[in-house]
Amino acid sequence: GQNGATDSIVGMSDDDKREKIRDYYAEIELIDDQLGRLMEYLDRTGQRENTMIIFMSDHGEMNGDHGLYWKGAYFYEALVHVPLIISCPSRFQQNVICDALVELVDIAPTILETIGEEIPFYMQGKSLYSILTGATSLHHHKDSVYSEFYYCLKGCHEDRFATMYFDGRYKIVTYCNMD
Repeated sequence: GQNGATDSIVGMSDDDKREKIRDYYAEIELIDDQLGRLMEYLDRTGQRENTMIIFMSDHGEMNGDHGLYWKGAYFYEALVHVPLIISCPSRFQQNVICDALVELVDIAPTILETIGEEIPFYMQGKSLYSILTGATSLHHHKDSVYSEFYYCLKGCHEDRFATMYFDGRYKIVTYCNMD
């Protein structure tokens, strides 16, 4: 972890493993507390009903799955199946769970459609607006999702170029340029 990439659990003591999990839960608690402060402010000032809130993550954490901690050039579910919560009580359904395949690239067109702007034809994402308003099913948005890892994590995995295609049942992962 010092460079943000995965650490192997090989050779870690039980105390080291517990410390990594404690650190993770401390991060979650910090975000939860700060989001709570924001929500309380929006409620107190009467802005909550008309404020679109998007809570998401760009990646998950391994937390010991597959013998790894942190993140890296992998497409395990722990890394790619991330939280996405969208709320605007005056516009969207509340307290519903969508199990459709969606991608973070869908957020920009969702925002544009929500504010009444035209979605450019070249935009790759597909708006979630109809799901959020209840106009379409919570169970289907796209037939498949795509993820990529392009030469990132300086000092580790910076030579990795990989893609993942997932159709809800099967996943295909391709790594290129690996020695």
